[in-house]
Amino acid sequence: FFARYSMFVRQLYGSKGHISIRGRRSLEINRGGFKVHPYEVEEAIARHPSVREVAVYGAPSPHGDAIVCCCIVASAECSAEDILLHCQGRIAGYKIPSRIEFRVFLPKTQTGKILRASL
Repeated sequence: FFARYSMFVRQLYGSKGHISIRGRRSLEINRGGFKVHPYEVEEAIARHPSVREVAVYGAPSPHGDAIVCCCIVASAECSAEDILLHCQGRIAGYKIPSRIEFRVFLPKTQTGKILRASL
């Protein structure tokens, strides 16, 4: 018990005595003070008839906030302009992705969840 407890304390406080808290990273994207939840954007993009799968994530911008990015697996011919036109009127302007990337597949875990950290 004590050996495991001391190992936990060393991991918690680290070698320099600083506490590091580990947990899940928030999915929420802060875009210029506005909060964007990826699931809302994914739902809007997924309604496009040529989209089979979509994953939305935030990437750092040079201004210190984040930009909205998305990776799309298309089932038919589709372009970034098609996606942008589809999003207009369905979601707010600040939620529309700044970067759209098309992929053959999205990285997933063994249980089928999308690995957002790998995008």
